[in-house]
Formats: sequence, structure tokens, C-alpha cells
Amino acid sequence: MLLVVIAGLSMPAIDLFPWSLRAAVIAYVSIGVGRAAITNIEHRYLNAFLLGIIIPGAYLIQSTIQESLAALKIQLTPQVIEVLDKAIYWEPISGMANGFLMLVLIITAMSVCLIDRKFIVAALWSLFGALSAWLGLINAPRFGWGEAPSYAIAWLAGTVVILLVWLGVPRALRSSHADTEMEHPISREH
Repeated sequence: MLLVVIAGLSMPAIDLFPWSLRAAVIAYVSIGVGRAAITNIEHRYLNAFLLGIIIPGAYLIQSTIQESLAALKIQLTPQVIEVLDKAIYWEPISGMANGFLMLVLIITAMSVCLIDRKFIVAALWSLFGALSAWLGLINAPRFGWGEAPSYAIAWLAGTVVILLVWLGVPRALRSSHADTEMEHPISREH
């Protein structure tokens, strides 16, 4: 069941609720989780966390535009998609919005691994991203074989880049991240 929710396969059920309610719930959870995380995570992971918070915004944009088009009785045809892509980069927004919960997990896990210089684990997360895109769990509007091939190829290219970086990093620096005191640590006081 968790995989169904994370992968976004429950989106038809979510569409039963108006976008304003969905937006309010996502904003409430993001603010609550965001506040707790910003005060409790290590400073070096802050950028990975903030990147993860941005992705659900794509879902809000996508659902708002889709509901607006439906209210205007405009079908999402290739011509409409082309106009939207020129106006608001519709394809990338849709790519982030589809399966956004699982996408957040993959992106933030990769980011944390890269911060910790765990390049092999980051490459495995990227490879998992490629498989997830190919199966339509992320970056695709539906679940199925070969649903987002261009995204799967991009994830594979990312895997190759991460492995090339891993090969270029001196062995002494790989995954032996020395914890140092932060110059400006985030206050843990509430």
C-alpha cells in the first residue's frame, strides 16, 4: 500500500478532492515537516532537504493547470501541451509532479549520499530512479513498462556521471566524510 501511495498510483483517488484542499494539505504538511526538519537536521543536509520540498510544488502547479483547463473545457492536446511548455515549462513540471512522493525520496537520498561522498550508493539511487521512470513510478502519468524512456535515460546518464566523479575522486576522500563543526550551525532551540 505504501508503494502505491509513494508512487503516485493513488492519484485518481486524490483527484476526488478539490485542488484547493490538496494544496492546503500539502502546504500544511510541508510547513510542519519543514519547520521540524530545518531545526533538527545537520546543516550540511539543508540543501538536500530544501530540494525535496520544492518538488511537491510541481504537483500543485500541474493539478491547478489541469483543473483550470478542465473548467474551461480545454483538452490537454499536444498543441495545448506545446503552448504550456513554452509558457511554464509544462513537461518538466509534469515530470516532477508525476510520482512526486517517490521522486522526493530518490532525489533527497541521492543528494545526501553525494554530500556524504557515498558515490556508489548515490549511483544506486540514480539507477533506481531510472528503473522507476521506466516503470512509470516517477516522471510518468501512468504505471507501465517503458512509460518515461527519456527520463530513464537521463537517470542512467546521471548514474554514469556519478560513477565518473567517483572514479575521479581520490580514494582517501571517498565516503570518509570528516565531520567538522559548522561555522554557523542552525539553532536547535524552538
